[in-house]
Amino acid sequence: MNRHQHYQNVRYCIRIVGLILCLTGLANFYAFSQQSINLSDHFNIRAKNGKSGIYCEASVNKRDKSTVGKYINAHAERFDFLLLNFPDCPYLFDPKVTSQSKAKKEYAHCLFSNSKLKELFNNLLPDTCRTIHTAKKSFNLVEVLNTGSKFFFCERVDRADTSITMHICVGINGLDELSKTEHSLELEAFLFEALYKNLNNRKKHPFFTEFYNQLPEFGRAGKKKFKDFDTYLTDIRSMMYDYVKKHPLFTRLILDYYRENKANVNFEII
Repeated sequence: MNRHQHYQNVRYCIRIVGLILCLTGLANFYAFSQQSINLSDHFNIRAKNGKSGIYCEASVNKRDKSTVGKYINAHAERFDFLLLNFPDCPYLFDPKVTSQSKAKKEYAHCLFSNSKLKELFNNLLPDTCRTIHTAKKSFNLVEVLNTGSKFFFCERVDRADTSITMHICVGINGLDELSKTEHSLELEAFLFEALYKNLNNRKKHPFFTEFYNQLPEFGRAGKKKFKDFDTYLTDIRSMMYDYVKKHPLFTRLILDYYRENKANVNFEII
């Protein structure tokens, strides 16, 4: 089981099978002191045995009632995304040479002592609580919408009936299709939070209704030029990405969420 396959089991994954939605699963401001933040105080590490070895992952500590912990839990989606997608720490261990407890300890040390992760973490906090201050980044709207569209991901085609399995997910997504220069973990974490909160809000954002209504049309359009299943899947993905990033309601969703939360991220959308 690779890391992306594992993500199918976490709560941040909405699966749409056969073009039918199946759910598997604001910015409150807090006063912070400028004391150093110890990441290990606010996140949990767990380890479990899998077919490939001992698998470790980090997640937000939901029992953390500290001031910082309350803020992190109010924005758990962005921080869980950051932890689950941070690439610099090995997360798979050989059970023949280490135990679960030792694997957890090694993974935690790598993660929580990593200067790059600390910088990314600080970039997703309000300015009043950042202990690492870096220049504010700028992202143009075109690249923001392109990145956001990659969360609407067609995973596979059922060869029996040509139905599509797709996800809006923390790990199963199209972000790997972005070039290295296009990747920004803090932006991707923020966009995932924007989508997840709007999708799971009691009053779902109208963009998602528009998108779901369009799903059958993607399938019909793909079948008209069907050559083979791999090409069909690629065509569906491209149509979805294009539809999402060009839809005015998607633009409004992202920009509205940014305006509500721009005080708690260290970047701007221009």
